[in-house]
Amino acid sequence: MSLRDEICHALCDGFAVSNVPIGFAVKSPFKWYSGDNLTFYVRLQNGQVRFEDDGATYGELQAMGVDFSSDSTLDVLSALLKEHEIEFDQSEYLFHTRWVPEGAAAAETTRFLSFMNRIQDLLFWTSESTSGQCHSKASPSL
Repeated sequence: MSLRDEICHALCDGFAVSNVPIGFAVKSPFKWYSGDNLTFYVRLQNGQVRFEDDGATYGELQAMGVDFSSDSTLDVLSALLKEHEIEFDQSEYLFHTRWVPEGAAAAETTRFLSFMNRIQDLLFWTSESTSGQCHSKASPSL
């Protein structure tokens, strides 16, 4: 097997796709901050496809200390949403792509997965993580 084939095989083997009532659940080989595999959903409706999280991402990040009332946090979130062309449904706390025809779904897969990996970076902006870094830099070494 060539190196190219081995890389493709390793990437593809890391994904698992399961049927669920709305379409598919996709378990990726990438890790969520909790250590669990990053999982997302493919909603199918009338020949259209939309990728979405489970509706818990916002709440989980908030519980871990992300301050969504902070202008700086909202600026970073807005930039991520724009860069990845992701929408946030405030009534359901759901991050999702736009609806696309099934034939155009491949590009949405990588865009949404990239967003889900990057949104975790908001954890680095929490007051706990930044105050710990500032404290350690300000404290003299013994």
